[in-house]
Amino acid sequence: MQCPNCKSDTLKPAKLEPTLSCSICSECDGTLLSLVSYRLWRDNHPTEIGEVEVGEDPQDTEDTSRALLCPKCARIMLKFKF
Repeated sequence: MQCPNCKSDTLKPAKLEPTLSCSICSECDGTLLSLVSYRLWRDNHPTEIGEVEVGEDPQDTEDTSRALLCPKCARIMLKFKF
């Protein structure tokens, strides 16, 4: 699958948590997380959600200057911070 950010064909399946699937780009280190997958995970883990301690070196990311298209459906993606 093609990365919506860097356009390389390096999106590979991965897991953020044992039951939370995502795709990670080895070229730009981006992470693509389906909103449906996240909501399903969140609904099944309500007690685990709360304040999270940020690691020692949090990564600041720059916002993109253009709209990104979903590699699955080719529609404009929305950004959510969580």
